[in-house]
Amino acid sequence: GEFYLFADGKKEHKDVKVALKIFSKDAFEFTAISVIACLKQYLDGSICEPGLYLMGSVVDEKRIVEDLKTMGLQIEVSIS
Repeated sequence: GEFYLFADGKKEHKDVKVALKIFSKDAFEFTAISVIACLKQYLDGSICEPGLYLMGSVVDEKRIVEDLKTMGLQIEVSIS
């Protein structure tokens, strides 16, 4: 299936819109690959703060997108 994220924010004091589309053959594959990408950062020490966090608030967002691509997910990002 396809998964979408639409976000508004600021970059260098300018309004920015980001659209992220991720395609996977099935939702279970998407979930498993996402967890593995997060665990890679945890196991190499990139995520080192103790406590319970939402995955999206502790991972390096650029790295996780690249890891998801490497593990076979198709990702399209557009920034305007």
